[in-house]
Amino acid sequence: MERYVVDITDDALADMDALYEHIAKKLQAPENAMGQYNRIADNML
Repeated sequence: MERYVVDITDDALADMDALYEHIAKKLQAPENAMGQYNRIADNML
């Protein structure tokens, strides 16, 4: 399996934070927000 180096930009991190905030606050689902955030982060690693 090939490996790649991934640079995560500040804009990408800001987008992830905004996604978390939207799910946690507007949809009132903080557990789902954290799960989604972690799935994205895990797949970037």
